[in-house]
Amino acid sequence: MTERDDPLDDPLDDIASTVADRSSDAASAEKSEFDELFDREDAVEIDEERLWAHLEDGVDPDADVPESGRDVREVDKHSHCHQCEHFGSPPAVECGHDGTDILAMPTLEMFRVADCPIVRENDRLEGRDDESG
Repeated sequence: MTERDDPLDDPLDDIASTVADRSSDAASAEKSEFDELFDREDAVEIDEERLWAHLEDGVDPDADVPESGRDVREVDKHSHCHQCEHFGSPPAVECGHDGTDILAMPTLEMFRVADCPIVRENDRLEGRDDESG
């Protein structure tokens, strides 16, 4: 009899394998219980460049909204747009006010908006009628 054949060399081998078997059985049973709680959905491939362009610009990169002849201003998004009832629900970055557009997001804190009567009114009340930005 060799040293490996001696059952006294590893007296815990049987216990360890039994515990390992029970653990894998319990994990499988637990996994199947939780799998029943959720529906599996296939994920859609995302065009990363288009996503980043959307996040950096703050608008749909395919949208063509001209700025000429419009009242365009840069405003703090937290004190203006995020407080406004016309601002779209996340993840959309849009204004629901007819004739008003969010053109871009030049910084993480600012939106470039066009023809927003609320921004115009706030500027008028604050005595900044002729200023843009």
